Amino acid sequence: MPVGPSHSHSGGGGGHFSGGHGGFSSGRVHIAPHSFIFFGRPLRLFSGLGSAIAVFSIFLIISAAVTIFGALKINSAKSEILTMEKDAVEYQEIIERAEAHSLDNSVYSDYGIYVLTNIQLEFSHKSYNSHTGKKVDIYEDQNSLKYSLYADSDVFRDGVSWYFIDFLINDGSVVLNGSTYTQYSQNQIQSMTSLRLAYHSTGSSTDVINADYKLTDNQQYLSAFDNKAVGEKMVVFGIVFGVIAILVIILLGIKFSKKAKLEQLKKEAEIEQTKARTEQEKAKLKEINRVCEYCGSLVPDGERKCPACGSSKFKN
Repeated sequence: MPVGPSHSHSGGGGGHFSGGHGGFSSGRVHIAPHSFIFFGRPLRLFSGLGSAIAVFSIFLIISAAVTIFGALKINSAKSEILTMEKDAVEYQEIIERAEAHSLDNSVYSDYGIYVLTNIQLEFSHKSYNSHTGKKVDIYEDQNSLKYSLYADSDVFRDGVSWYFIDFLINDGSVVLNGSTYTQYSQNQIQSMTSLRLAYHSTGSSTDVINADYKLTDNQQYLSAFDNKAVGEKMVVFGIVFGVIAILVIILLGIKFSKKAKLEQLKKEAEIEQTKARTEQEKAKLKEINRVCEYCGSLVPDGERKCPACGSSKFKN
């Protein structure tokens, strides 16, 4: 049989305020809007403490992101450094064997040194061979030697651009096409008058590198160390400030937990006081509503005998 509206929210145990559905009696924590659970208790986001915790939580996330990005930057730089160090061993072998062959033609016949002299590189705003930007375009024909040189920016370091030299040599005896593995400053290139190239011919291809190559002069190699140092600083920054954020959040959590506990104790004390007052009021009502067992007359509070019949036996 349907229950009418008069039974839905009133009466004994069915009401929201008098039965098992009220307050926290069901064991579930009711979270108010713009609140989150912190140390097992609901905390309003836009309260002073809640805002501080939210800010430091965001700061912690940023610190973690910086740490991860720094670690990735370190790994990338390390990989680049190891690759260039491995390649440098091969380059030095080519240079050493080419130098040895230039002193004694009977050794390392597949290696050689080629020297360009009386070169002069000037910077211009021309473009060459599909390259654009600030380049060096030089075409010379000296003693039947034909070659083409131009420079292009490779890395930006120490506030300046560093340049490598592209070359193409074809004098009928050898064809050398490549780039220097050393980056030069603009002043170094402009003051350069000669270029020595070490090469190794394998028949199908020719490996060529500038004979003055040193890994420690490679600006790209040095830039990798710069990037590694930046990554390490990012990791230190992220860890230090992440730890600070965690400690602050923990301290705020302890403060919040203590505050919440004090508020809970205060509420429990208020409840106990309310119960005590209720019990006192009930006791007073019982005393006020005493009835004489003999004649049924009401006996006022404080009276020891019934004013009607003089009996001293009462009931509530």
